[in-house]
Amino acid sequence: MNDPIIELPDHRIELGETLHGRIRWTSDREGKLEAMTVTASWRTEGRGEKNEFTAATFEIEGKALLQAGLDFVHPFSLKMPVVAPLTYDGKLIRVKWTVDVRLHLPWATDRYGECRLVVVPKGARKATWAIPTAG
Repeated sequence: MNDPIIELPDHRIELGETLHGRIRWTSDREGKLEAMTVTASWRTEGRGEKNEFTAATFEIEGKALLQAGLDFVHPFSLKMPVVAPLTYDGKLIRVKWTVDVRLHLPWATDRYGECRLVVVPKGARKATWAIPTAG
């Protein structure tokens, strides 16, 4: 079974903006999707104390019908916080943002997907920023 894909029109977002995207996943069997949760989160890496925080959440609950071999596609939107750490890649510390999805499947192990996100200050979207590759 494959992992869900998070599709974003742009992997850069300013603080306070709304992130729009969609989840795409192909099931290998028919069944019902119990729930889907999409989150925007940040975490620190490097020296010092590790921190992790979920900044925004989008959820659907219900019984979406999945058909074998056909794409399930669902849009989402996440309101980014006005105050939060920016993406940062330093020598001693890094702040990494991700968009994560969890598909709750009653007949199988839940499926997870992740993609990187670059969070920039308000008004800086047009500036040139290095976009990290997936991985």
